[in-house]
Amino acid sequence: MTKSYVLNYILFSGPDGSGKTTLSYLLKIHFSSRGFRVRYHWLRGSHLFASLLARFLPLFNVFSGVDNPYYSLRIPSSFRIIWLFIEFISFIPVYILRRILAIFYNILVCDRGLLDFISWVISTTRYPGFLTTLYGRFLIRLHTKESIIYVYASPDILLRRADVPKDFLMREYTIYNVLKKYSNVSFSIDTSYDTPIKSLAKIINCLRMKYGFD
Repeated sequence: MTKSYVLNYILFSGPDGSGKTTLSYLLKIHFSSRGFRVRYHWLRGSHLFASLLARFLPLFNVFSGVDNPYYSLRIPSSFRIIWLFIEFISFIPVYILRRILAIFYNILVCDRGLLDFISWVISTTRYPGFLTTLYGRFLIRLHTKESIIYVYASPDILLRRADVPKDFLMREYTIYNVLKKYSNVSFSIDTSYDTPIKSLAKIINCLRMKYGFD
């Protein structure tokens, strides 16, 4: 990982409620105030066609459930392989757009990345086997090339912050803890008891020490 690449592309990952959205936006403001051309880019869970379908499918009882609390969606096992393909092909154009944006800005501050998308798919389908599929293996290989700032908090803090059911959040938290071990983590930030400004100061200090810029 070269200094010029890191300066150009900063990625926050972590479970719901960890504070990555707040911190990524604050970091954008920090760099913008120093004269850099900065773009903030956020990845949602499901994208494009998958997002549209996720809004429509719960109208049918077989797809109605709480596995995906954001859409009140449940993917039955008989439809799972098709859904994984839909999630994958809907994500790729958005990911390509992100890489293109990085060309045109001094710094691209990214809220959520491949680690978060992989965690999202496993959490919302209740299917860890996604990692063994062709799509999952491809995304994991891409993911290991991304350097991330991992943002986390204790489970009780996450439960207070995130507006999702406890069952979903704990499932997601477990998946993140497993996948994090196979991630290229530049550094981790525990936001459990720090204010956003204090956490931001820690991030800026880590960036300064690791990559030589602030």
